Parts: sequence; C-alpha cells; structure tokens
Amino acid sequence: MGAGLFGTGSAQTIMFFLGFYMIVGFGLGAMTVASNAIVPAVYPDKQGLMFNITMGVYGLGMFATPLILRWMFSSDISWRVFYIGIAVLLVAFIVFVLAVKLPDGKADRASLSAFKEMLKNAQFVFIMFILIFYVSAEVSFLNFFPSYLKSLDLNGATNAEKGKLVTTILSVFSLLFTVGRLGGGWIAEKMGEKKTILIFAFLAVITVLISKFYADQWVYLFAAAGLFFSVLFPTATAIGTKLSETGGSALGLVYVSSGIGGAFAGWLVGAVSEKFGSAAGFNLPILFLSILLVFSFFVKAVF
Repeated sequence: MGAGLFGTGSAQTIMFFLGFYMIVGFGLGAMTVASNAIVPAVYPDKQGLMFNITMGVYGLGMFATPLILRWMFSSDISWRVFYIGIAVLLVAFIVFVLAVKLPDGKADRASLSAFKEMLKNAQFVFIMFILIFYVSAEVSFLNFFPSYLKSLDLNGATNAEKGKLVTTILSVFSLLFTVGRLGGGWIAEKMGEKKTILIFAFLAVITVLISKFYADQWVYLFAAAGLFFSVLFPTATAIGTKLSETGGSALGLVYVSSGIGGAFAGWLVGAVSEKFGSAAGFNLPILFLSILLVFSFFVKAVF
C-alpha cells in the first residue's frame, strides 16, 4: 500500500497513476484480510464483538478522511500531498506492527479442501449470499446516492444546494456507520447474531425505502441508513468464521463474496440507471437489502 500510494502521488501520466493505484488495491486487500484473520485466531469466543469493534475503528478513518480532504482542497493543498503523506504514515504503521505483541492464538490456514467443505454447508452458503447482497447494497447506495439525489427536485433546490446536502448526508451516514460498528458488537452479544442481522436488515430496508419515496420530506433519513448498514457485514462475517473450523478459509470465501458483490453491483446499477433513469437504478439497493433479509431467515440461531 505504501509503495502504491507513493507511486500514485508521484505519477506524471494516467497509466502510471492507474498502475500504482492497482498496487494500492493489492495492499489494501491483503491488509484487510490479514487484520480480520487475527480476530478468530485471538478471540474465538468473542468474534461478533471484536469484528464489529475492528470495523468500527476502520469506520473512524472513513469518517475522518473526507473531512481532512475537504480541508486540504479548500486550502489549495495538492492531492499528491495526501497520497505521499499517507505513504509516509504507512511506513510508521509497519514499524508499529513489527513491534506490537498480540495474545497467543492459532492462525488457521486456507485450503482447497476446506473451501469445498464449506461450500457443502448450506448455512455457510446462506452467509455468502448475505455478504454478496450486503456489499452490493452498500456499494450501490454510496456510489449512486449523489447522482440520484441531484436528479431530484427537492423543493426547487439548486445544484449547489444539492451538492452541499449530499456532503452533509454522507458525512452523517459515515458517522452513524462508525457509531453502529463500535456499538454493534455488544448488540450482537446481547441479542444474538441472527436476530441482529434480521432486525438491522429490516430497518435498513425500511429506512432506504421511506427515504427514497418521501425524499422531499425525509431526505435526511438517508443518513440513518448508515446506522443499520453498519452491523450487517461484521456480524455475518463472525457467523461465517464460526461455521468453519478453519477461520482462514472462511475469511477467504467471505472476501470472495464481498468481491462478487462489489464488482457487479456498481455495473448493474449503472446500467439500469442509464437505461431507465436514476430513480429506477436507485431501487436496486432496496432490492439487494430485501434479498439479504430473506436469506437471513435461513440462518440458524445456534451461536
């Protein structure tokens, strides 16, 4: 990631920019999988709690970074400074990781035979579908919300006013997303993981549905979706790792599911929006959440 970010910030042509950006993606993917693989190894009995806390800390960065960028751009600081600055911080992070001590835990290795066994487990397949449709809903909501909102009349608001509204709503969405993940672990511990997914998926569907069809009166309700989205991914991931004796293999399939949702959702929503309009395209996040909710009913509450 550090090498890719430094190259991205230094690139003088678009091809070098894209090439180094791909390296950033490799680093980010590896870091995400590795950091989450620590959880089932070190906290086998508190996976739901720890996955939510881990991803809540991730959410803090997701909330803070746009604010830093907005300050930088308003101060006429080049975007290159941001990329190179993050690369320098990652060098410090590497030093920290080399020095930090974690409690003892057995790391599970991924294997082809473990993948096959998990794919024969109907419960794990249900979790995979939940993750596919969750990531599809999150990606399509965040990527297409700005263009959808700007296509609305909103009581005659100007494009500039709509732009500010988008920024405000997404900032509050990120804040509630972070709060939800930091507190979601305790909710899952108290309510149980299946019930947590069912309730939060239902509330996410209702929130986005009401927001979409009553945007003139309830436009800020879109931000509340961040709270209900927040708990779904880490809680489903915790169930998935518990279903397998090899946490490494389970996480591998978790991220395959996430990749499928992330890869195709944006393309599908974009294609529908282009052909039928932004309003039709923005129905798909609601559809993805509804399908997720249906699959949640098939997960056994044995955890």
